[in-house]
Amino acid sequence: MEKSSHCPSCRKSSRSVRSFYLRTLADLPVAANAVLIILKTRRFACKNPRCEKQIFSERCIQ
Repeated sequence: MEKSSHCPSCRKSSRSVRSFYLRTLADLPVAANAVLIILKTRRFACKNPRCEKQIFSERCIQ
């Protein structure tokens, strides 16, 4: 896991984690079994005083 994330608005890097929240993703069943992914996501504080976003969530891209 990366220690920082980039603000989607100003692209400044931040290491200031403010909180966590869970994202739940569901897909079609596989072999009659439900598919459910629970993803823990971090919220960061943007440290750029001129940025319109104060808090942003990390992007999860693989």
